[in-house]
Amino acid sequence: MPNSAVSPRKMSCAARGASYASRERGDTSTPALSGDTLRLIKAMMKTAKLTHRQQHILDACLLDTQPPALPTSFPPSSLQCPPISDPPKPKPARLTYDPKAPCRRTYEDIVRSGAYQVDAFRPTPKRDSSIEKRKLQNLMATGKPSGDDDDDDDKSAAPRPHSYYPHDDADYEDDEFGRLLAEVRERKEWLNDMKDLGALKREDETRTTAEIALRLSRLEQLHKARP
Repeated sequence: MPNSAVSPRKMSCAARGASYASRERGDTSTPALSGDTLRLIKAMMKTAKLTHRQQHILDACLLDTQPPALPTSFPPSSLQCPPISDPPKPKPARLTYDPKAPCRRTYEDIVRSGAYQVDAFRPTPKRDSSIEKRKLQNLMATGKPSGDDDDDDDKSAAPRPHSYYPHDDADYEDDEFGRLLAEVRERKEWLNDMKDLGALKREDETRTTAEIALRLSRLEQLHKARP
């Protein structure tokens, strides 16, 4: 009696029965199944979509021959997807905090590090207030700043006559008319000088123009009231 063959896992009951019947008769060359049964088994094998190795094992069992040894481990088939493992969860970032470290540096720490440096005091030359006051007066009167050297020239320079009122300034020196006329002339000259220098601001121009308009209105009233 021949050695018993290793049966596959998916061997059908009909194939095993045929193998046992063939062993009982001692016939190892021809199968004990009919042609219709073999065709049915072939169709079932084709429908089950068995691999070539599985079909070879079943054919050997049907013919009652020694099938090849079965492998101890099987590679994963294309139909079986490998298990998907969950991606590792990212660990939360931990902030390193030293409670002993101070949040702010003290004044002594800054000085020791050399990052704190005090600028040396450099005194500026002092100005004489009387000279600056005299320069401002000359600027308002003549439109030109002058110092001690130009005092004599400023005093000797005659004021320019005003074309709007043909009166002489000397006749109205102590009068309100003369004072208003001088103020109007000073403000007009100041506006012209500041425009030439490019330092005239809009608010200063508006305020000075309003002052000139008020004084001109008062001058017209005084001029009409004079005999």
